[in-house]
Amino acid sequence: MGQAVQEKFGGIDVLMSNAYFPFEVNLIHQLSWDGLKKALEDELAALHNLTKVFVPSMSEKRKGKIIVVSSRVAQQPLPRLGAHAAAKAALETMANTMAIELGPLGITVNVVTPALTLTDASAIMPEEFRERVRRSRPLQKHLYPEDIAGTIAFLASDETDMLTGSHILVTGGSHLQL
Repeated sequence: MGQAVQEKFGGIDVLMSNAYFPFEVNLIHQLSWDGLKKALEDELAALHNLTKVFVPSMSEKRKGKIIVVSSRVAQQPLPRLGAHAAAKAALETMANTMAIELGPLGITVNVVTPALTLTDASAIMPEEFRERVRRSRPLQKHLYPEDIAGTIAFLASDETDMLTGSHILVTGGSHLQL
């Protein structure tokens, strides 16, 4: 993949890590070790493999941006989503460490942390829960992928060259815990 991108585009300036991996939905004390391990492995391997491939060319240019998409459950876990919460929390810690290590190379690393966003992946949540979340937000709206995309575009812009190690919440205000 890295070689194909290098040949076609001459490298990249912005790397966005956003992947959905199915995870075991279960109470934490009933979660299988394999389910927890798979969630952690999938999330961390995706970012690790991407950075192994693309950071060298960014560091040669002494410029680059890495944007990691997390989930609000990393800070505010929900029942039965422990594997996902643990994996996203580990991903955020990895991104924080990368911000420290890659900063001297001219590479910024930031995290976008959306609350429940209506996607195919969130379809596992009952409709009643999705509506309760919407009503709990000061903006009283559902979040959609387009709402997250604007924040990612901002982080990819030149206006954020001095922003690194930041976590931007995109929650419609639900993090205020009304």
